[in-house]
Amino acid sequence: MQRRAANVSRLAPQKSLANLGPADRILIVGGGPAGTAAGEELRRLGFRGQIQLLCADPGGSYDRPACSKGLITGTQRPKDAYIGTTDKRWEINWSLGRTAVACDLNERVVWANTGEGFRFDGLVIANGARPMLNSMWSGAATPHIVHDINDAWNIRVGLRTAEHVAIVGGGFTGTELACSIRGMGKNVTLIHPRDVVLNGVLDATAAKLMTEEHEEDGIDLRLGRRVKAADRYGAKWTLTLDDGSQVNADMVVMTAGEKPDVSWLAGTGIDTSDGVRCDDSLRVLDEEGYVVPGVVAAGALAKWPNYWMNGKDGRVGQWIAALEQGQQAARSLLAGDAATHPAILLPRYWSQQVGLRLQVCGDISDETDVRRLERRPGHRKVAKMGVLTCHYRGRDLVGVVAINAPSEFVTVAREMLYAKPRFEMSSPRMPVQVPTSILSRDGRRLAATG
Repeated sequence: MQRRAANVSRLAPQKSLANLGPADRILIVGGGPAGTAAGEELRRLGFRGQIQLLCADPGGSYDRPACSKGLITGTQRPKDAYIGTTDKRWEINWSLGRTAVACDLNERVVWANTGEGFRFDGLVIANGARPMLNSMWSGAATPHIVHDINDAWNIRVGLRTAEHVAIVGGGFTGTELACSIRGMGKNVTLIHPRDVVLNGVLDATAAKLMTEEHEEDGIDLRLGRRVKAADRYGAKWTLTLDDGSQVNADMVVMTAGEKPDVSWLAGTGIDTSDGVRCDDSLRVLDEEGYVVPGVVAAGALAKWPNYWMNGKDGRVGQWIAALEQGQQAARSLLAGDAATHPAILLPRYWSQQVGLRLQVCGDISDETDVRRLERRPGHRKVAKMGVLTCHYRGRDLVGVVAINAPSEFVTVAREMLYAKPRFEMSSPRMPVQVPTSILSRDGRRLAATG
C-alpha cells in the first residue's frame, strides 16, 4: 500500500473504482494534451462521476506546433489551430478561461482566477509550464514570447513591418521559428548560449550537423553568447551581448526560459522543487516523499522516475509523452492505493527544419555510448543524405536520433517500442539492437562510421 502524506492525513481515504458513482468529482487542471488524455481515459476506464476540466485558454485546446510554424508564416489563422474541446461523448465539463490560482487539499478545492472554487474527490495536475523572463526584460524592453496562440499571432502581425528579427534561444521552438521567419525572406539572428543549437533535444553529433545546416541556410548564429542588455528605441532594438557585440533588430523574440507552473500549489505540502514530484506511477508526492492521496500529475510539470531513462527523476515536455502520461495518471488515480503499472515512457518527438526531418526516440543523454550510421559515408552533405546516431547502455539500444532517415528511424524506434514491457519483467531478456535489415556496406542502407 502506498504511503500517505503526513500533512494531509485528515483527508478521506481514496475510493476504489468500484465505489465511485455519479456524486464523485474529478478535477483536471490543464486543457492541453495531458489533461485531455486523462479525461478521456477516465471515461474509457468506466468512471461515471463528474469530470471538470479547467482550461486557461478561452478557446480550448490548440495545436502547439502551429505557434512556431503555420501561425507565423500565415498559412494558418488562430481559428485553424484551435482544436476546441473533446468530443461531447466523453461528458467532460470544460471551464474555459480559468487558471488555477490556489489549492486547498484539506477542503478538496481549487480556486480559479475568476474567484470560482472547484471541488474534487480526485485531482489531475496537468497545467504545464509558463514562460520566464529575467529582470533585464522589463518595461519598454519586453520581447515577444512564444507560449500560446495569442503570442504567435502577435508575432505574425509584427512581422508585417519587421525586416530583421532577433531570436533568443536555440531549442526546438527557437530554431523552428527561425526557419519560419527566414523562409519569409526576413533576416534572422539567433542568439544561443551553447556552441551548437538544439543541445539537449538532440545529441552532440546531430546538433552539430543541424547547426551547420542552419548557418548554411543564412541564419546569423551568435553561439556561445548571452544577452546582457536590451534597449528599445521606438520600434528598434539594440541587444548587447556578453562579448560586447551588438545586434540591431526590428523585433526580438524570446524562446528560452520556461518553468513548471506550480505557484498555485503553494502551501499544499506538495513537492514542487522542480515541477511536481511523483512516484513511478505519477502519484503526487509531498515534501517528505509520501504519496498525496487522490492526486496525480501529468505533462511538462510532472517529474518522476522513468525506468526507460535509467530510473532517473525527470520531466518530459513533448506532446506524445503528455498523452501517455495523461492516460497513466488516470489509471493511477482510479487505482487508489492499489498497485498499478509504472509510467514507463519512451520519449519521442520530431521537427522539420531547413528541409530536413528530425526524429528522436528514447534516451539520448551524455551517459550513453553513441554509434553513428550514415546513408552515404564520406558525402559532403551528411545530414541531407541521412544519418542516425544510436545510443547504447552496454549492448542495449536505448535511444536514436535521425536526420533525413525516416524509414530507418521507424524501424529502429519500433524495436524499442516492442521492447518497452521488458522493464516489467523479471526474466532474463536479450538487449535491443539495431535491426540488421537497415545495415549494409553497399551504400544503399546505413553504414557505420563510428
